[in-house]
Amino acid sequence: MALTRSFADLSCSICMYDFEDPRLLPCFHTFCRRCIDGVIAAEYRDRTFKCPLCQETIKVPTNGSKGFPINTFLERDFKLRDIACDVCDERKHAVSKCRNCDQNFCYKCVEIHKKMQGTSSHIVHSIPPIAKPRLPSCKEHAMEKLEYFCDSCNAVLCEVCIKYGHKYHSIQDVSSVSDTLRDEINPYQQKIQEVPDSYNYKKQVARQQQKLDRDEHDVMDAIKEQTEKFKHVVDDVRNDFVRQLLEALSDSKNEIKDNKCFVTKNCAAVNHLKQFAKLFVKNANDCDVIKYGPMLKEKLFNLEYGNTGILNLKKIEFIPKDVSLNDVKRLFGFFNPARYDFSFTGGVNIVQSFHSSLEDCTITSLTFMPDTSLWICMGNNGVLERYSFNGQKKAQIRLEHRIDAIASDSHGVLYVTCNAEKKIIMFNKNKSSKREHFIDTLMCVRGIAIDKNDHIVVGLTERDVFFDSTYPQIGSVTLISQEKTINKLHGDDVVQYPARVAVNNTGAVAVSDWIALCVKIFKKNKIVGFFDGKRNGFRHFLPRGICSTNDGSFIIVDTSSNCLHWITEDGNLQRTVESKGEMGEPYSVTVDNHDGIWIGTKDGRIVQLCI
Repeated sequence: MALTRSFADLSCSICMYDFEDPRLLPCFHTFCRRCIDGVIAAEYRDRTFKCPLCQETIKVPTNGSKGFPINTFLERDFKLRDIACDVCDERKHAVSKCRNCDQNFCYKCVEIHKKMQGTSSHIVHSIPPIAKPRLPSCKEHAMEKLEYFCDSCNAVLCEVCIKYGHKYHSIQDVSSVSDTLRDEINPYQQKIQEVPDSYNYKKQVARQQQKLDRDEHDVMDAIKEQTEKFKHVVDDVRNDFVRQLLEALSDSKNEIKDNKCFVTKNCAAVNHLKQFAKLFVKNANDCDVIKYGPMLKEKLFNLEYGNTGILNLKKIEFIPKDVSLNDVKRLFGFFNPARYDFSFTGGVNIVQSFHSSLEDCTITSLTFMPDTSLWICMGNNGVLERYSFNGQKKAQIRLEHRIDAIASDSHGVLYVTCNAEKKIIMFNKNKSSKREHFIDTLMCVRGIAIDKNDHIVVGLTERDVFFDSTYPQIGSVTLISQEKTINKLHGDDVVQYPARVAVNNTGAVAVSDWIALCVKIFKKNKIVGFFDGKRNGFRHFLPRGICSTNDGSFIIVDTSSNCLHWITEDGNLQRTVESKGEMGEPYSVTVDNHDGIWIGTKDGRIVQLCI
């Protein structure tokens, strides 16, 4: 049951709502039990996790978050709150309450209330002081209260315990010891009050965020403007070279034209004279031959053909210079990056990154739709969000319960697993905000994937958390058709906790087992691949998110070293990419239609990679 008031005017720092089933960690920080489950799932390593507030390493109890004690001080803190006067502006301590008006009054206001003509007859009663909490009973002697403290044994005792085991020890009254400790704690409380105000700090952070948003907008505009300038410059350079080409072609074409005209006329004149000489020799009489023959002979003798050859044109060329990306970048400008980055080793470039609308939340799953939009799942918060390919938020869906993983089919239907709710829900493409029930499951349903026939593959577990080791767990990987027929994809005792699943284009199913700490690959009900990192020299391997690529291999998120591992269908390691930087740690992974890799981080960031 959720508390009606939050602890010390604070809410759970994970879900930001009033506490529900508040559990106290050894570092004295309190969170909702379900919120602690989410943190353990994200941070679990060697049966420990880190407190979200102070980062102290906390050991996970055998029975999971249930093993942390309930913070019983919360409800009492609410009951012991100072009741203030409802009338005066000074909000003084209330000592009386009017039953007719249902209002609390301080000493001054209640006297005025009693003297007023309209309220003098009202029934007013005093507010009784709330007594200190009763002392607990002794476990050994149920009728006795723990009223004494043994300095020698550092133990709280009842009167009977003192008589039979601590008779000659140094004994004090428990109230005096507790009062002394309270007095010793108070100076430290004063010291804590000197810490900068959280509200003002949040305002400063908000201003910084606004500045970053403005910087982003300004830099994007500057890049766009510079890009347009570059386009204009390139267009001008192109036009200048085209002009030079056209001028050169024009001169050569005119020269060819003139030469063609000269040669044509010259050839015509020669052919004409040749034909005349032939006819003259054949048909002229002797007198005409004697009269015109000498002149024709001289004409033929002195005939010049002129230049009738083809012009020797020089080749027109464009000789481009080598232009590298760095050359263009130097001309384009310089970029002064922000203080955070997210770098990967192994030939990986970040195409883009953006943050979900919820701060510091783990993106437990993400998937692409046929229209290239991206759905992300913040399972611990029960929130789904849809983004365009370039990171623009398009929709948000909040559910009343936690969810776990998502997958989409070829028709644009989004399927959501609900873990402890033991059901799968779906959102139709045409009614993206309307939830529809798909199927109930007998076990907790966690991982989900869609095969090429739009059949659904899910990982079923006995419990909703993997770190509850009260008793061994056996899971199941199951195929559910669109007609809702169910088929188990493997034999018994093969997987323990199939928290994430993926299906490649050949029908092989890869399972990320969070208890066995390995990835198993099934095909036709047989194990065809296995990967746990040991034979590749990895000392630790904590598989989380998993997806398949277009070439049939699988990508695994390894949170023990913040790596991405590529493995083949038979479990052989192809490559490993290590993430570094302050931007977050990968937790989930998917690929788009072009094999672009998208990861969801533990701090709510989505990063697109190019490899």
